[in-house]
Amino acid sequence: MDFVMITDRMDESLILLKEYLGWNMTDIVYLNRMVSSKPKVTMLEETKARILKYQVIDAQIFDHFNASFEQHIDRIGREKVASQVKEFQELRETFENKCFNKNNIIKGPYNSISWEITDYG
Repeated sequence: MDFVMITDRMDESLILLKEYLGWNMTDIVYLNRMVSSKPKVTMLEETKARILKYQVIDAQIFDHFNASFEQHIDRIGREKVASQVKEFQELRETFENKCFNKNNIIKGPYNSISWEITDYG
């Protein structure tokens, strides 16, 4: 079986990986530190068409692996994956809230979210 994770769909990718490897939710949890808080820019359709005109092979590769990814979701079950993604995102947020204080004024160099490591001592 071939399986490729898709970064734009990281949480779903990790749920699929968890299912295939028989892991638990805590085996795949990560702290969301390197995520930009900038809103995604919506691209005009004519701009997309112009890019696709010159990036045909990249688009074909993207479409192939996106279709393969969708098949993996179907194999596990769409409702099951959606439910587990929701549960996973809640777990990840709980971990982040427990490990970091997001209200600190010190900002990291990679994003605009403020973090402070919680002292457990």
